[in-house]
Amino acid sequence: MIALKAELTMRIVPAASVIIIPSTVLSKTAFMISMYRLVFCGSSQ
Repeated sequence: MIALKAELTMRIVPAASVIIIPSTVLSKTAFMISMYRLVFCGSSQ
């Protein structure tokens, strides 16, 4: 039972990190882009 749980965890964790890491990077990138847009559009007007 414990071995099965460990195996499941070993499979779930990489899958979760594969999903979570790109989404956090994407959200950070989107945030940076929106901030840059805000700064540049604000200064150009």
